[in-house]
Amino acid sequence: MKKIIMTLSVFILVVVFSLAYGQSAKQNQRTTVPDQHGVKENQLSFLDAKEALTLIFDALKSFRGLTNLIESKTKFSTDYNRLIQQKQPITGVKYSLNITLDELNKVGNVEWEIQNIGFDNRITLIGGTLLSQQTKIKELEYEVLKLRMSSQKEIEKAKRDFAESKKQLNHFLQTRSWTD
Repeated sequence: MKKIIMTLSVFILVVVFSLAYGQSAKQNQRTTVPDQHGVKENQLSFLDAKEALTLIFDALKSFRGLTNLIESKTKFSTDYNRLIQQKQPITGVKYSLNITLDELNKVGNVEWEIQNIGFDNRITLIGGTLLSQQTKIKELEYEVLKLRMSSQKEIEKAKRDFAESKKQLNHFLQTRSWTD
């Protein structure tokens, strides 16, 4: 009897993971362009989040490039360090910059759309995708413990963890929207 229950448990586990993998595979496909309203869970994909991370990394490199460009045209670092060492407030320090459009284009990621729309939407996409993936993991952990016939205490804890993760995801979905 124990062998039958164990075989049945393994079979159910395989089915559960197959279904989860199928859902996961769907979620790894690229999504359509986000609508201009609230964030929907089906708009959160691993591949889009991974690409958003790459774009954010590129933006941070551009920020570093812009900082270097400003430094090359001013004595900002020298003044900043001097003011910090003297414990003086950093107010009233003004610089006049002569930066060409070519120089800005080389820096990259300085367009209004990227600065004001792209950054917000990428952070929303990554945050939502992470919460969605966490919820799926918590659900699978809960299901596995039930199939293993784990202690009631372990199952209840996994159930609470899953419920809390769902609550966090739902809160995110209800309070975040795409920037347009």
